[in-house]
Amino acid sequence: MTASPSPSRAGGAGLDVVSGPEDPWIESREGMLFFVNALFVIPEYCVLFPLGLRTLLRGMGLSSGPSVFLDTLPILANHFLPYVGWLLLLPIGLILRNFKLERSGWRRAALVLFLISHVGFLRYTAHLWFGI
Repeated sequence: MTASPSPSRAGGAGLDVVSGPEDPWIESREGMLFFVNALFVIPEYCVLFPLGLRTLLRGMGLSSGPSVFLDTLPILANHFLPYVGWLLLLPIGLILRNFKLERSGWRRAALVLFLISHVGFLRYTAHLWFGI
């Protein structure tokens, strides 16, 4: 004997249909777009964290000269960014699209930080190509 899917199931696949005002934000379209934007910014922060830490340590006088741990990712980014940096136009467009949908203040603030990071890396790419 097989059980028939309930009316709240999607296509008989056994998955609940997500709809209604009581659904969690992360399961909404806006939440999905925010999550994708957060994924796009992770590589940039993986480069910015060692740069910031290196600057802090050198400013405090605790580090001098090159470091294998702090310089590896920024050196790789400096090598590859001129070739793949133009792909940042896609996440910038996605952030601008998501910015129209978001109403929450902290989510909009996070999107602004993501946008600043993307535009900064895109500007650095343009600087490497054109000297701007």
